[in-house]
Amino acid sequence: MPFTPYHVGPALLVALLLYPLLDIPTFIVASLILDLEPLAVILGLADWSMHGVFHSLTLGTIVGVVLALPMYLVKKYTKPIQIGRMPPKEFTIKDLILTSVLGIWLHIFLDVFIYSDLNLFYPIQWNPLVGLVPYQTIINFCLVSLPVAFIIYLIRSTFFGLKKPEEETKTAPVEEKTINKIHENEPYLLYFDPESAPAEEPVSAPAHEPEPISYTEPEPVIVPPALIPKYISEPQEPMIQNEIEPEIILGVDKTPVQWGIVGKSGTDRVAVDLNEPHIVFVCGKQGSGKGYTIGVLIEMLLSKTIPKISQVKKPATVIVFHKPREDVRSEFWSIIDPNLNFSEAQVLKDVYDVAPQRVITADNFRIFIDPFVYENERARFEEDYGTKAYPIAINPSRLTAEDWPYVLSIGRKGGSMYVKKIFQIIKKTQYDDDFGLDKI
Repeated sequence: MPFTPYHVGPALLVALLLYPLLDIPTFIVASLILDLEPLAVILGLADWSMHGVFHSLTLGTIVGVVLALPMYLVKKYTKPIQIGRMPPKEFTIKDLILTSVLGIWLHIFLDVFIYSDLNLFYPIQWNPLVGLVPYQTIINFCLVSLPVAFIIYLIRSTFFGLKKPEEETKTAPVEEKTINKIHENEPYLLYFDPESAPAEEPVSAPAHEPEPISYTEPEPVIVPPALIPKYISEPQEPMIQNEIEPEIILGVDKTPVQWGIVGKSGTDRVAVDLNEPHIVFVCGKQGSGKGYTIGVLIEMLLSKTIPKISQVKKPATVIVFHKPREDVRSEFWSIIDPNLNFSEAQVLKDVYDVAPQRVITADNFRIFIDPFVYENERARFEEDYGTKAYPIAINPSRLTAEDWPYVLSIGRKGGSMYVKKIFQIIKKTQYDDDFGLDKI
């Protein structure tokens, strides 16, 4: 048991050397968990020797396989480990089993030279390696491995993980910006750079008399009726009628064709009209659930009829303009996942008799962000939303003379949106090595 802290250094060293082949948290936990056996012996919970059973390649491997399952669940609902700008790897259950078993074996490899009660292949009592390496040599290796692991972490997170913008521009492959290169289902943006466009030279045409235009009456073309194409309309999907009907409808006098429930007033179900356009004002104090309410409306519009919740004939395309605070992520980041909050799921079950479900996947979800944010925080947005992010901007050449005073907030008390953006850029880049007017 006193040897447990010494396992941290070698575990970190091996995990950082083999990352991203191995999952770092799983490897560290697996390298330490075997010392629960001597703890159980010390507390009187086990009546065998301190390293005689689970400190073996047989039972230790089983422990590693079993440990991989809870570690997989932990990684599924927690933020992954990321070194520098290296994207975090999505580990499968097979990857975690391999990582966990290797962590167990590392622990056994360090203990096999020290403890005579350790059996390599339990229940066979056999350990020919005990005493082969001196005890102090093992201890010194464990002590040295911790600072070495820290140095490797600094190297991987700075030298390999981070690159200057100029290096990224040189090393990143240049993708040809043509419509043919873009997938038909992917959005794209085309930017016009006046400096890169070739200058158009005026072409002078020689003066000459215009030629007279001759006009010939076209002959009528007779097409047989059998060859005339017929318009075939798309088949209309039938409306899936809901088994319930809300007692209160907001926005209309009678129950519309499409509606969605947003809550209850006593025992009456309260729904909103999803059939006609409405201007909705959702107000409340911070944290009262304004964004949550809008998210509920969006989810009902994105899905066909949800039993006991909504009645929608055809899913809609929803566009959300939202500017989250810089210190927190958007309320809509989890829209592609089912509600995993136990208390909220219990309310859905008790009050509405429904279970959480996903109404949209990452394949049907697109997020557009400011080009500056796209260059600096693209990875964070894609991690939060679980889908690819795209830059979006307005071509200045498309702004009219009436638009520019609005953009610059000329004559307005709210301040210039343009100036606010400049201060935002200065705030984010003021500590960069190449900070200056060119950077801004």
